[in-house]
Amino acid sequence: MKDYDTLEIWTITRRPIDLPGVEYAARAHRIKPGGKTEVAAEHLQADTLEEIRAALPPHLFRLPRQPGDDPVVVECWL
Repeated sequence: MKDYDTLEIWTITRRPIDLPGVEYAARAHRIKPGGKTEVAAEHLQADTLEEIRAALPPHLFRLPRQPGDDPVVVECWL
């Protein structure tokens, strides 16, 4: 399978419960052919929203938070 077969969505969260003491975290969620999804084991973290945005891979498109999102979700990037 080639990389272009996978959709990667980065989710920025604020004060995620599984990362005590972290203000902002970003994790990649990968959607593979057939709809199989996986969450990257690694994450990015920062003290401010601007810092976490700057740490994301370049050339992503921001999706604002949706009303049905978990309260810790700030925004997503793809």
